[in-house]
Amino acid sequence: TVIAIELGLLMTFGFKRAGFDGSGAVGTLLMGTITKLIWQQKRVIQFTKCSEETDFLHQIGLDINVVWDVVIRPLLFGHIGAAFDLSVMEKESIYKSCGIVIIGLLMRIPTAFLSCFGANLSKRERLFIASSWTPKASSSLVHWS
Repeated sequence: TVIAIELGLLMTFGFKRAGFDGSGAVGTLLMGTITKLIWQQKRVIQFTKCSEETDFLHQIGLDINVVWDVVIRPLLFGHIGAAFDLSVMEKESIYKSCGIVIIGLLMRIPTAFLSCFGANLSKRERLFIASSWTPKASSSLVHWS
């Protein structure tokens, strides 16, 4: 797990340093896909000399979940938030973006409300479902310069 994380960081920052800005992310995603294929084919047993009875996939999954929750997710949202700069965006595109979100919500909430009619739910329960279907995303840090 640690080696995979280090390789991902090396690809991301190494390719950026070499002048290939987007290649690091593609390389990291490709590495994850190849790793998944190796795990599915149980070829990890050959590489790690594990016995057939070892539930290595479950343990690897638990390790990755811990690393994701404790390290990667906070760093990812912090990095995205730090890179987000409203001063480089045109005001018109900000207004258009807000308009698109509002139009989407004006269509999504009534659709979610109406989709619950056959379930014998109260009006209050349907409103709760409609509100829970709203998209939720946040970034930890926003750079306002």
